[in-house]
Amino acid sequence: MFPYYKYIDYEYDRDCTRRIGQYCVDNFDKFMMSSSRECNKYGRYDYNYFLPRDHMCTDLMNELGSNFKIPLTHEILGQAPFTDGKIHIDRVVPNVPPRIALIFFPIYPFDLMNVDSTNFYTLQSGTYQEYDDAVFKKECAVDWSIGKPAILNLQEYHAAMNLRGDKRFAAQFTTELTFEELTELDAAGELYAN
Repeated sequence: MFPYYKYIDYEYDRDCTRRIGQYCVDNFDKFMMSSSRECNKYGRYDYNYFLPRDHMCTDLMNELGSNFKIPLTHEILGQAPFTDGKIHIDRVVPNVPPRIALIFFPIYPFDLMNVDSTNFYTLQSGTYQEYDDAVFKKECAVDWSIGKPAILNLQEYHAAMNLRGDKRFAAQFTTELTFEELTELDAAGELYAN
């Protein structure tokens, strides 16, 4: 749903995402964790797992991303059980992979019916700096159960949901291109080859 997300018809071997998911489960001790304040008006918990580069399953990620026609950086990110993610816009940080837009593949839980949504919001009143006094409106939710990857606009307010008793992991491909540029490439058939 423009301008928040767009599903793509990228063809890939589902066994590859299963192997990446199994790698995450088998190597969970190698993940680092980050979090924000625990109690907020919007988002009760926000615990993210990320896999450091020196433990990345690079061959599998390269296999998953092999049909893309543009340069991309890959990462694996996850959420702790019962994460009600804090609404945010991703920061652009020097020397860190770009956080402008990304292509998201749900990889774990294996049953995609158990992968909760990524939600997008608009700020209705107040300021983000006064988060607990701000008013946000949910605009849409990405339904991962359909089994398609999607381009996500990280420069719109969003939050990851994982309101279940298991971890959630995603393979993500980031770029310096904007959401609009990525969706234009997709529409022109220039984002990936199937």
